[in-house]
Amino acid sequence: MQPQPFPESLPFLMPLVFPLFWCAVSFLLSRFSGWRRLALVHGTDRPPRGTSFRWQSGSVGLVRYRNCLNIRAAQEGLFISVAWPFRVGHKPLLVPWSAIHDAQPQKILWRDFTKFQIGTPPIASVQIPTDVFEAPRSIA
Repeated sequence: MQPQPFPESLPFLMPLVFPLFWCAVSFLLSRFSGWRRLALVHGTDRPPRGTSFRWQSGSVGLVRYRNCLNIRAAQEGLFISVAWPFRVGHKPLLVPWSAIHDAQPQKILWRDFTKFQIGTPPIASVQIPTDVFEAPRSIA
């Protein structure tokens, strides 16, 4: 049996296949993390005024978002969005402070994080850097 030759059309299909694969993975991560459930309750299209923290790391559920979260601490609540290349399936969130509970400090390597629950009963757990979580206290 002869080996199959390398399909000549494969290099031409890559510009189409790679973006579709990227979007599918991003979409699935939003489902597995709980981001979609959060967006159903706290989704928004209008970011509030507040202190911005760009390119932050954090997690939603079991999914880790490394250096791709944009977080804004505002009087209305915590605005969380995902950087453009990873945004498929990730509608921006505006979580009111009243929906955030059970905050617990955590240390991961050399960084301090705060893990908290959103919603009662909890919709999802979120973990963000402690300095970002505590920023509204310095605003007030």
